[in-house]
Amino acid sequence: MPRPKPLRNADSSGTMKLTSFLVQRDSAGASKGKMHKEHCYPAPEPVMAETEPDSVSQQSLEKSGDTTACDNNSSASQSASSCSSDQDVCSSFSASSPDIGKFFNKRSSLTDGDVFHILTNHWKPPSSYQFPLPKGKKQGRRCQRQWFEQFPWLAYSTSDDGVFCKHCVFFSSCENLQVNFVGKPFNQWQKALEKIREHGDTGKHRDALMKSENFVARMKQPEAGIDVVLDEAAAAQIEKNRLVLAGIIKIILLCGRQGLALRGTDDDGVLGENNRSNFNALLKFSIDSGNDTLKQHLQTCASNATYISKTTQNNLIQIIGDEIQSQVLAEVRDAKFFSILADEVTDKANWEQLSLVLRYVHKGEIKEEFMTFIQCEDITGETLANNILNALREWGLDIQNLRGQGYDGASNMSGKFKGVQARLKEVNPKALYVHCASHCLNLLCFESLQRATSEEHV
Repeated sequence: MPRPKPLRNADSSGTMKLTSFLVQRDSAGASKGKMHKEHCYPAPEPVMAETEPDSVSQQSLEKSGDTTACDNNSSASQSASSCSSDQDVCSSFSASSPDIGKFFNKRSSLTDGDVFHILTNHWKPPSSYQFPLPKGKKQGRRCQRQWFEQFPWLAYSTSDDGVFCKHCVFFSSCENLQVNFVGKPFNQWQKALEKIREHGDTGKHRDALMKSENFVARMKQPEAGIDVVLDEAAAAQIEKNRLVLAGIIKIILLCGRQGLALRGTDDDGVLGENNRSNFNALLKFSIDSGNDTLKQHLQTCASNATYISKTTQNNLIQIIGDEIQSQVLAEVRDAKFFSILADEVTDKANWEQLSLVLRYVHKGEIKEEFMTFIQCEDITGETLANNILNALREWGLDIQNLRGQGYDGASNMSGKFKGVQARLKEVNPKALYVHCASHCLNLLCFESLQRATSEEHV
């Protein structure tokens, strides 16, 4: 059965979107010539404004109509002349801390430098600022200052008396941009905290946040090329996927260690209120106990990338089994000599299953480790012996190092000429056969209990 490699092949959809965005932006910037080199604003250090955006300078610009007066210094005058095609955008940058509400609908007119300036220097309400009441009302709820400390991605617009998500305004993958926080200001203050948290938990917001942070880092360090940015984004996604898988694998290990079945016949890995599987119950317990990484993953992942389906559970069980088997084989090779214990049984589907156990000495301690079940076409001594020999070859163990065999007293196992023990002795005479000491006692107990049960119903 082919198995996925979830720790290596991380989901790269976010990375591909970032690649497309950067390529489209750079190609568009190449056609604008100086637009990517000259901007409509001075380049101040990031500061916290103590007043509202400079409305006085805005009014003076509108009265004079002189677009070259974007700032008093000469560099800003040159920048203003290069963006005369959009006087509103140019004039809005006259303030050192621009109002984000003036730019959310002008994305196509902004250069990379413009976006960087808004993200790092957008206007922030000072401690003395009094948020207004809703228009036409003398009382009611208004914007609260603590929201900006709790949610650093919020940006307030005085012109709209509303808040935006500064990352989603410029980097959202939302097809419908006319939604709150992205294409229009949010100002329903009576439901603000609930809606703000709801937006912050969306996958599209997290994608925009990652793109925005990578963009700012790239603008601060131009030498960090796209390949570096993409590598960092991919590494972050891989690390997140590893944390998610670690939580899922721990649950599977716990079930295996405690001998608990993972699921029933009607559980397919989808969390719900009526899940009866141990796996889903422990998954919900882990989330309720504070595993925020796993919770966030299950809330935002695609339906085909949950990592909790029955197929993924089986694949992880197989991977865990292979790892345990590899560790046991390493100890056997270190010990060199070993014995084998085997028994056949008929399963519920009437298939013959041969169980194999290796017995060896590791660091002075005798160990018996179960290795595998082998489905057999029949239970003749020849077939069972061939299955054991094939398993030893597959594990890379030398049959000449076999020193003991342990089976029950069935003729196909213990037969002197055609039994399994005889056929293995033909290959390695040093493989001493020992009859299972507990087999007779087991048969006696079974027969006694069966008769006692039948007598109760007489």
